[in-house]
Amino acid sequence: MKMLDEKRNIGYSRHRRAGFSLTETLIVIAIFSVLSVIATQILATSLKGSRKSQSIVNVRENLEYAMIVMERNLHSAKRIDSTLSDSDMITYTGQYGDTSTFSCLTLGVVGYIASGSARLTSDKVDVECSLVTVFSFSFLPGNPSSINIILRGSDLTSTGAESETVEIRSKVVLRSY
Repeated sequence: MKMLDEKRNIGYSRHRRAGFSLTETLIVIAIFSVLSVIATQILATSLKGSRKSQSIVNVRENLEYAMIVMERNLHSAKRIDSTLSDSDMITYTGQYGDTSTFSCLTLGVVGYIASGSARLTSDKVDVECSLVTVFSFSFLPGNPSSINIILRGSDLTSTGAESETVEIRSKVVLRSY
């Protein structure tokens, strides 16, 4: 009889331990909920950082392209015909006698850099067009010996924490013919 009671107790304890209580299930659900919220926040932060980095790269590429074109043409220019009062436009005479301009224009609320009538920056990038900061010149009497160019831009497709202003600077030393 004692053996029979032991078998019953073993069977009873196995049957009782086979499932989870409601409290245990709720604790596991709460732990997984907290872990999933933390993982979602980490993923969202990572994606914001990635979009911000891509935005900065796009703006920098646009500004650097415009700067390279400006540097190349201004370095080999025979003459610069701009004054300090007109610092949003540079008029120059190229090495072959052709006259052209670089200007900082505004279309609506979006600024961009143009060479003659062609855009040098994308329509997805806003270039800050300020008479004081976009083009500042170091003039000597007659033709300037150097031109300091400062370009600032931001991505129009980014908002909030993803947007960032990028600034590049260059000093173009002019050739003396």
